[in-house]
Formats: sequence, structure tokens, C-alpha cells
Amino acid sequence: MKKTLLKSVFVALAGLGLVAGNALSTPINGVIQLTGQVTLTGGTSFQTATGIEFLEAVGDLHLDQALVSDASFTLAPTKGLTATMQDFQFSPFVANNPVWSVDGFSFAMNSITYDSNNGTFLNLAGTGTISGNGYDATVGTFTFSTQNTGDVDFSWSGSTSTSPVPEPATMLLFGTGIAGLAGIARRKRS
Repeated sequence: MKKTLLKSVFVALAGLGLVAGNALSTPINGVIQLTGQVTLTGGTSFQTATGIEFLEAVGDLHLDQALVSDASFTLAPTKGLTATMQDFQFSPFVANNPVWSVDGFSFAMNSITYDSNNGTFLNLAGTGTISGNGYDATVGTFTFSTQNTGDVDFSWSGSTSTSPVPEPATMLLFGTGIAGLAGIARRKRS
């Protein structure tokens, strides 16, 4: 009887450990700031433009690139690297996903709205999903702004609305405590 109980507890704890290991969640956190050059498409001014075409970032970089001028938290290792950019249309919205990728991370745009669009600057905002490097795909927001057709500021900030998932060691400790209580209750009945 004792062997059967111990065997059951061991099997239950092993199963709990496997389930907890599969439940781990690691979202991407942080901000990435991309700077480069852009040409407006579909119109000749900020008011008539309908799309963005990315050009060289700085120096000898190739077309469709931007420099990661700042990055934090999960994205911090990308600071100073060159991101590959994909042109996109914002009116009507047509994403060319991933819009940017750098060092194993990539960003797919889901929506875009005009924040401001007048004769001297263009600001766009929206949502999308960043993924890569073994992290969970994470929903985030982005802003894109430019004051002329030479300089571009595009930023992405990650945010999650999920609760943290317990780690396997915590689940194992919890399972061991439950098994101990079950053993004590069984002893008292005998």
C-alpha cells in the first residue's frame, strides 16, 4: 500500500513538472528606436503620401535599412545594429510583414492609424506583434514619425496583458506540499 502511494505521488509530481515546463511564458519587453531615411510614396507631400519607402540608414549601408539607435530590456542587444526594413502603405493600410527585423527579432504590423498628418510632419501609430529569439510573440504598439523625407523615427514598445506563469520549481514545491498533506490525511484515517 505504501509503495503504491509513493509511486502515485512520484507519477503525479513528474506529470506536474512536465505540464509546468510547457506552460512557461517569456514575453518580449522593451523599446527599440530605429532611425534611417525614408521617401514618401503615392504623393509628393505629407498630406498626399500613402506609403513609406525606406532608404539607407547611414554610411555604406544598403537600401531598406535603419540603424537601431536605442533599445532596452529584451531588445537591448540590438542597439547599434542594422535593421532590415520593409516598405509599407498606410493609406489604405497594407503591411509588408515583417516591417522590420534585426538580430533574430521581427515585427509584424497589424494596424495603423494617422496620429498627425499635415504639411510639415507625419506621425503614424498602431499595433503589431514582435517575435523571435525563443521568446513568445508579444503584442506591442509602434509610432512612426518624420519631419522631412530624410530622417525617420520609428519606435516599438512591447507590452503584455498576460499574467506571469509559474515556473516549474514553484509548481514542484506546490505539488510536493499537496502530496505531503494527502499522506498525512491518509495516515490519520488508518
